[in-house]
Amino acid sequence: MIDTTRRATPPALAAVAWLLVIAVVVLYTMGKAYVEVGDLWNSAVQARREIRIVPFDEFWNPSIWYGPWLNLFGNLGLFLPVGFLAGNPRRGALIGVALSLCIEITQFVFAAGYSDVDDLIFNTAGAALGGLAAVALGLRDRMTATWVIAAGAVVIIVPFVAAMLV
Repeated sequence: MIDTTRRATPPALAAVAWLLVIAVVVLYTMGKAYVEVGDLWNSAVQARREIRIVPFDEFWNPSIWYGPWLNLFGNLGLFLPVGFLAGNPRRGALIGVALSLCIEITQFVFAAGYSDVDDLIFNTAGAALGGLAAVALGLRDRMTATWVIAAGAVVIIVPFVAAMLV
């Protein structure tokens, strides 16, 4: 007989998913100063110490036409799993803003990317949206989504690490 009862995500799965998601966030925010990806990602542009405090300025004065959109959707997508794993929009936003603030400060200290208020805004929004998605799904669907997040994180980590080694 098939068990159709709803079950919460096992703690071990949640812990692995959190570790993988944090690894993705750290690699793609702090490691970008050390990786080249053609014209899409230039490490020399990232390896600097700069603070951008004017919200959405990159939309009005883009250095490259797709830059603001890559920043917007990249940051939203990067932090959606954070909010999802947090379990609700409020907790997701709180974790998102705290993690993002730590990243922006660390990027400034180590000259590993410019610190931008837009990143803080988009990361927090992405985490809140991920929290909304978690609330919208039932327990069984949340467990499946957690597996997808963990597997997706592995798929995203492998090419980044490979690019760092080349």
